[in-house]
Amino acid sequence: MTSSLWSIVLAAGQGMRLAASTGGKRKQFLPFCGAPMYWRSVQTLAPVPALRGIVLVFPAQDFDVHVADLERLVHQNAPGVPVHAVRGGDRRQDSVRHGLAAVPGECDQVLVHDSARPFFSACLVHALCTALTESVQGVVPGSALTDTIKEVEADVVQRTLDRSRLIGVQTPQLFRTSVLRATHDRALAEDWQVTDDASMLELAGHVVGIVP
Repeated sequence: MTSSLWSIVLAAGQGMRLAASTGGKRKQFLPFCGAPMYWRSVQTLAPVPALRGIVLVFPAQDFDVHVADLERLVHQNAPGVPVHAVRGGDRRQDSVRHGLAAVPGECDQVLVHDSARPFFSACLVHALCTALTESVQGVVPGSALTDTIKEVEADVVQRTLDRSRLIGVQTPQLFRTSVLRATHDRALAEDWQVTDDASMLELAGHVVGIVP
């Protein structure tokens, strides 16, 4: 049976590293090929055969403005799948949780992606879906590190880490929806602070796989 897949596209981040050079405009809303950058993620995801819908998470500030822009883009481009919008939260994990609330209950798998990373492919999404086997509850893309990584304390190097055992992880990240929902509920109850959803699953003791 074909799994039902939805995607949460996060566009609620502050984009502080770039904001100083853009007059305060967040990266995900900068023009990119005639549309806000976040729209590139919608264009890449929409044709994926298993995809049933997309939830965009916008900042609470100017939410109605962003929704109006989104509705215009959907009307002009007809992505072929439902595209919804919800308000983000204070932290990334809060925004993901808000996005999850808009994902239908019958959805089997959910893809979480940061819209400030527009250069991913449908082939990567397919590879993630293929790698989400019964033995894992989540799958993330990973790339080998080329820099030497050192552990530091009080501005003093403590040790050099074995680079062969380390990878860099980005998005999109794919999860079993029921597992991600339950893990976010636990994270909220126990006040976990994490940088991505894979880290949250790791804390909960779930197995997360890697796609090179």
